Amino acid sequence: MTKLTHSVLPLSIPEKKSKDIDIRTYLNKILSGKWKLHPIQRDDKTWTDELYHMAIDSLFKNLLISNIVISLHSSTEGYILDGGHRTRALMNFVDNKFGLRVGDGRTVFWDELCESDQEIFYDKQISVVVYEKLTPREEEDIFFRLNLGLNLSIGDYINAYNTIPLCALAKELGLQYAEDLKLNFNKVIVKENIFADSSTVLMMLLENFQTGTLVRGEKPTITKRDEIQRMCEGFRDVEFDADDMRKKIQKLMKIVTPRKIDKKWLCVVLPSVQAIMLADPECDPEDVRNFLFEVHTTQSSIFYERWFEISREMISNPSQPSFCEERAKMFLEWRDA
Repeated sequence: MTKLTHSVLPLSIPEKKSKDIDIRTYLNKILSGKWKLHPIQRDDKTWTDELYHMAIDSLFKNLLISNIVISLHSSTEGYILDGGHRTRALMNFVDNKFGLRVGDGRTVFWDELCESDQEIFYDKQISVVVYEKLTPREEEDIFFRLNLGLNLSIGDYINAYNTIPLCALAKELGLQYAEDLKLNFNKVIVKENIFADSSTVLMMLLENFQTGTLVRGEKPTITKRDEIQRMCEGFRDVEFDADDMRKKIQKLMKIVTPRKIDKKWLCVVLPSVQAIMLADPECDPEDVRNFLFEVHTTQSSIFYERWFEISREMISNPSQPSFCEERAKMFLEWRDA
């Protein structure tokens, strides 16, 4: 083998500094606003109550908990890249939102602890790793590497890619419309991961509007980390008008919410309405709402039978783009009748 004459090592990010600080100091930085949760952080509902209890129990028993990773943007402003759930556990415990399980089976809340036990808790040390002058893409890279062992969903990745404009917009609109999607659609949003799921749905809708065609009729379901990252990275340089996208999503949500029928919409309604909007960009939202009402409630209507005939014939995947486009054609016939 021939020895290389130059370095081939990858470029390193800025050096990190590790230190132990007591919980009182750490919480003071959080409460004063000097250190904040980074927008990259996942929804707090991705941790169960048991995990929050376990984090506090581990601290009292001097058991190891993972490092908390901070990205310093200035001497007075830092963001938590990793450790959001542990930070919430500390804050919620001292705020009496859950208690400490003690040996006799009781649960003791913060205000019930004697002062000496409270001081013991405040004096506990936690390990903090601090980076300075990271770029946004370096922050993303660190977040993904620290979470390699976790089963991050597509929505978690979309929400973490703050440097990809389409992902950032999907996250913004996902937060805005999460409750509407949950309340009005059946099985579109999973209760345990509502904000990640809503971002995935919005990414599907944004991709369709951006391309001007119904690329997807349902949210992506890929699970492999490298495939998810390739999908997101594929949107990095995509150009689009963010304000125009917001208006289109607003119009779509105006059509489907609040729903005019008693039951929640089936999943096929969302891409079918989008197919209508793509077929007729100037469609009147009230016309589409009336059409949806008729095809779901008026059995004497020929469109009622045809709508459900498509769903019955294509039951394996009624949200397939070509079937949604057939429903869009039905709307155009209904409108012109």
